[in-house]
Amino acid sequence: MEGIRGFDKNMCATLGKGVYQYATSGTYIEPECKARCNGFHFVEYAPDCLGYYGLGKGNRYFLINAGGDINEEQGQVCSCTEMTLLKELNMEQFVIKTMEYMVRNPRMDWERNSASAQSARKSFRERIWSMFMEKEKQNTMTGWNARTAPEKDC
Repeated sequence: MEGIRGFDKNMCATLGKGVYQYATSGTYIEPECKARCNGFHFVEYAPDCLGYYGLGKGNRYFLINAGGDINEEQGQVCSCTEMTLLKELNMEQFVIKTMEYMVRNPRMDWERNSASAQSARKSFRERIWSMFMEKEKQNTMTGWNARTAPEKDC
């Protein structure tokens, strides 16, 4: 199962037993898992991890493969006994993973009610808008315009 895992800037995360140091690749194994208790925690919908590892603090986000036993709590937090870090996601890749999940789950209730989730969503929207405006600025400087660009045959 594919998921997203957040870490602090030093690749540390709090595990039920304390702080755990990770490397940027590799497979990690725990004997058992229960969401919000033990095992390796991750999310399927990337912005859900922003309440734990927010934007703008040097936090890092990885695409992971969850294996072994998997425990899921109402579609927001998952835990597994085997986690493989596949690759670090830059912000553009993080956004793409978010959109892919939304397309695969069109009937999902995208609103989260917790204060930390609301704050994370606001920060996420601001970051996306900033990225969009930066791309627009670059396109303007290079003279490229989506409205006048020739269509490509696909």
